[in-house]
Amino acid sequence: MQINHGPANRSKWSPRKVAAYAGLAVGALYLFVRWYSFFFPETYINGYLKNQIIKAFTRAYPAYSIRIAGVHYNIWKNRIGCDLIALTSIDSTFSCSIAKFSVSGIGWGQILWRGTIASKALTAQLQMHEKLC
Repeated sequence: MQINHGPANRSKWSPRKVAAYAGLAVGALYLFVRWYSFFFPETYINGYLKNQIIKAFTRAYPAYSIRIAGVHYNIWKNRIGCDLIALTSIDSTFSCSIAKFSVSGIGWGQILWRGTIASKALTAQLQMHEKLC
């Protein structure tokens, strides 16, 4: 006696297969983002990080405005540098520009995970360079 189970339903995906493909897609996306950020960090720095620095400075010093041009990041030295930084007070009584400014030792994990820059680190670096103006 033979039992007929009907036609096989092969169009259904098993949960294990779905999880495997989803994991593969997430892993490939992660590797691409890491590769892109390693070889082209300027895009991220000039697009997102520069705006975060300006917002943090504006919150820390509301009486001043800052302009930043030409932001670069050196992975090996853990240093971010700018071609030009210009500070101006809102009432135009103070104006200062710094060429070839660089900062090192900022916790990049904090910037990436929290999306903000610690105002203490930024304040300490800017106070040190503010004396040069």
